Amino acid sequence: MRKKAVWTASVLGAAALLAAFCMLVPRRYPVPADTTIGTRSIRYEDRPKTAAEITVARYFLNQITGDFKEMKKLLPNTELDRITLENEKEAFLKGESMETYIIRSITTLDREQYAGDNEAFSYPNAETRARQENLKDYAVIHVEFYQKWNDKAESHAPQWNSGECGRNFLVGKKALDKNYKIYDFGMMM
Repeated sequence: MRKKAVWTASVLGAAALLAAFCMLVPRRYPVPADTTIGTRSIRYEDRPKTAAEITVARYFLNQITGDFKEMKKLLPNTELDRITLENEKEAFLKGESMETYIIRSITTLDREQYAGDNEAFSYPNAETRARQENLKDYAVIHVEFYQKWNDKAESHAPQWNSGECGRNFLVGKKALDKNYKIYDFGMMM
């Protein structure tokens, strides 16, 4: 009986240690797949290759699927982000949403690309924002995409029209973060 109790305690101890270790390991998000839900769809002509790129790709996916709970995990918990999410959720529930995304390319930019004079990738305040947010690790992700709003959203003249677009995202981690989050959305290009 004593041997069985020691063995059980050993197995439970090992399981607890494994569980604790798993909580410290960063969560791995799978690369998003082309998805269609009703009339809404997203297609990836270019697949994200890094965890930072996957974070941005998942943000686009969550806008199509209306998964605001998952979208919230991709953003820092700031008042501005909470307000933005609530506004997007409210519009989505009213039937005003993005109908189509086609991700043409998703790329991690080198410092020379986003800090330089190249207007196609310019994001000069990225390093300042990263310092303000105390990011220990960050990347600037550039996405070229096609977007199409549904008719109801289009009738309200959205800030950014349907069509071909480009945008940079500041994606990073703070000291205790396991996963990347989107800390800043660059201007649409």
